[in-house]
Amino acid sequence: PEQQPFYKNGHQVLLQDGIRQITVDDVAFGYELLVNKEGLGAKMFGVRASQDHISLAQIQEHLWEHRPDLILEVGTECGGLASIMAELQHLTGVKGKILTID
Repeated sequence: PEQQPFYKNGHQVLLQDGIRQITVDDVAFGYELLVNKEGLGAKMFGVRASQDHISLAQIQEHLWEHRPDLILEVGTECGGLASIMAELQHLTGVKGKILTID
C-alpha cells in the first residue's frame, strides 16, 4: 500500500528536476532532523527550549489566545518550555498551573 503523507499535502512536490523530487514531507522531515541534530532550539525570555522557533511561536500564540489555567507538558527534557509557558501565563494575567511529566 502507498504510504500516507505525514503532513497535510505531504505528497505535494515542491521541487523536481531530472534526478529527484522533493515533497512537503521531505522538507518537513529534513527541518526536524536539522533542528534536533544542530540543537537549533529557540529561546524566549533568555530561556532555551528544545522546540524550534516556529513551534515555540505557535505555542505562544495558542497560550495568548486560549489562556489556559492548566497546562500539561509530557516530555519535559530540561524544563525550558515549562518556564517559558509559566512566564507567558504570568504576562497574560492567568493564575494557572503547569504540570510536567517526564
